[in-house]
Formats: sequence, structure tokens, C-alpha cells
Amino acid sequence: MAEKKRFLHLVPDQKFIDEAREIFEEAASGEHDFLVIASDEPLRLIRRFSPHRVELHEAIRPSFRRALTRYEAVIVHFLNRKARVIVDLAPASVRFVWIGWGADYYHLISDAKELLEPDTRKLVSRSSLKRRVERIRNRANAVREWRSRAKNFPSAVANAFGWALLQRIGKGAPREPALLRRFSHFAPVLVEDYDAIRAKNPWFDAKFVPWNYPSPMHALLEAESPVVEGDDVLLGNSATPENNHADLIGLLRGSLGNRSIVCPLSYGDMDYGDAIAKMGSGAFGDRFLALREYMPAARYAELLRRCGFVAMNHVRQQGLGNVYAALWMGARVFLNAKSPVNGLMRRLGIEVFDVRALPEHLQGGFTPLSASALDDVRARLRHGFGRETLLEKTHALLREIGNQR
Repeated sequence: MAEKKRFLHLVPDQKFIDEAREIFEEAASGEHDFLVIASDEPLRLIRRFSPHRVELHEAIRPSFRRALTRYEAVIVHFLNRKARVIVDLAPASVRFVWIGWGADYYHLISDAKELLEPDTRKLVSRSSLKRRVERIRNRANAVREWRSRAKNFPSAVANAFGWALLQRIGKGAPREPALLRRFSHFAPVLVEDYDAIRAKNPWFDAKFVPWNYPSPMHALLEAESPVVEGDDVLLGNSATPENNHADLIGLLRGSLGNRSIVCPLSYGDMDYGDAIAKMGSGAFGDRFLALREYMPAARYAELLRRCGFVAMNHVRQQGLGNVYAALWMGARVFLNAKSPVNGLMRRLGIEVFDVRALPEHLQGGFTPLSASALDDVRARLRHGFGRETLLEKTHALLREIGNQR
């Protein structure tokens, strides 16, 4: 890590990081280091640059922790387990900023079961015993692997130390409030999320800063301006129970007609993804297209062009990239009535619909937006999430945390 850099970004190997780096570099060129706490396995989803990489046993060393003090701030992109260990062990003088993704903070808002609708809750409950058995088996396998890899002693010890520390600072653990108070600033996906966290956890005093990731499809959408040409249904955004797929599959039985369902299941819980793929094919046969692998943005955009109807049944915010792309193309978007994304859409002045009304709309068929209506939607999306808006937010974020020293 170079001393001349002002900001350190602690990042996971995820698809949003390439775009995040580009916009931070555009805002302040040459002032950023990006670091992944990872093993020597090849990166899968960071593709356009090579971040610094250290293993956990290196990151917990005093020399690494002292190096953190050279930065104006350490920006944590997604507070995963390894990031929690780094934050907890860092010197008190290190300023931390948290860019939250949802999965890393939603436990501060509601119990996990509150995010599941009835049919999905039943599906998850039925698989819970199997999962408990698998966890026991995995722990046994992990012990055997730890022993077999004893030659890599530093890594094994660091992992064991990190696991023990997480019992105190992990999600819902006794020292989690102290850990989260290390953050001076917090950028959740929506301001509604920040308000909900503060209402449930008055001790959380990080200052709200607005910032969002550029969608990997932003540039493609702006350049090519694709428009929806079909009336298939996009169902959810990932292989996670919070999508409440099972409830949507039940809702759409008998009302799908000759349409197909495109269901992204390329990341998340792969066992859950298997269950949804099986359930979908059982209900709709080959008209249920389960996407199990990542695909290039251009290919995914072609699939989205088939989908005049987009159903996101999340109680929490999730899948905003898909919602953005669908609205940009002129699709009709249906959200769970409890989703905070409804509030965002009201602020932007963009019409969305209650997911429970989807069968009725399917019966009426898909009516494309007029050219003027689509232009209006795109203008509102640019105002909320366009490149210039995101660049302004990035400048403001860096000024805010840079001036706090």
C-alpha cells in the first residue's frame, strides 16, 4: 500500500467494483488503493483492474494495521466477515466509511424471517433440517481441511482467530455496536434504510452520505438505448430467499399464458437456486428460464428486452440494477408493497405497480410506453442515478470524509 494514496477501498470480488473504481478515479485520479482480503485464488468478478491482495493472516499483522493510519479514510465496500475483523483490529485513529449493500446491514432493521413471504418461508423451513445437517458436515470437513493444511500455518491460525473474534463482533454479537461505531459515515442503498437503522438502533451515529454504485449496464443503456420488445416476465434478481420466488411462482400459476419467465439465479445460495429452478420448471416447464451463470452485460440486456413485465418481490431493497435497466427499457415494474424502493420511485416520480396486481396486468397484455413517456422516465433515472449525478455524489463523499481529519 503506497503512502501517497489518500483513500483505501476494502472491497470484495464482486461485479460492482470495476465501475466503483472508475468513478472514484474520475473524481480523484491517483488517490485510491483497492484491496481485497483474499486467498491466492483467481478473482472472478473484478475484471478491469488488479487490486492489491493480502491474505487474512497478513492483514491482522501489526505492520498492516499501522499502514492503515496513512490514509485519510478506509472505505469498506460491503461489511463482510473479513472486513469486520480488519475494522475491529485497526488503530483508533483510522477513519472508516461504510458503503452498505443491504445484506450487510439488514439485520439491523428486521429479523430475517420478516423478509420472507409465506410460501418462501415454508420452502426455507422445509430445507432447514437439511441445511443443519450440511452445516455439521461442513464443520467436520473444515476441521479436516484445517489439519491437512497445517503446513500453511499462518493462514490456518488467522482463520481460527478471525472466527473466534467474530463471535464477539459478528452480526448481532455483543460487541457489534462498538464495531459499527467505528464508522464515521455510512452510505446505504437508500436513505429509507438509514432511517430504519437509526430508528431501531439509536446508538448508531454514523453520518449519512448519499452514494450509489454505477450499474454495470449504465454505459450500455446510455449508448444503445435498448427498448423492450416482448412481454415475458423477469422474476427476481438472485438466488436468495429474500426474492420470495416461491410466492411469485404461486401467484403466476394460471396467468402466465404463453409467456416465459426469465429468473436470474447466478449468485447467492446455490442450493436455494436449485430449489427454485426445480420449482419453476415444475410449474412452467421449459418456459421457466433459470439463469445459473453470469453473462456479459450485452447478452443480459438482450434477455431483458424480452421482458415487458419485471417482478421484484423483495420486502427489502434489492435488485435496483435490474429495476433501473427495466425502467430504462420501458418495462412495467412490479414491487412488493412493503419494499422501500417504492419510496425511491415516488421521489423520482416514476410509476411502479404492486406485485399482487401482476396477474391482472398480464391478462391485459403489455403496452409499450410512448416515446415521450419513455424519454421522461429516462430523464428521471438520469437525475437519480446518471453518471453526472453519481460523479457529483462521489466528489461530495470524498470532500466530506477528507475534511474530517
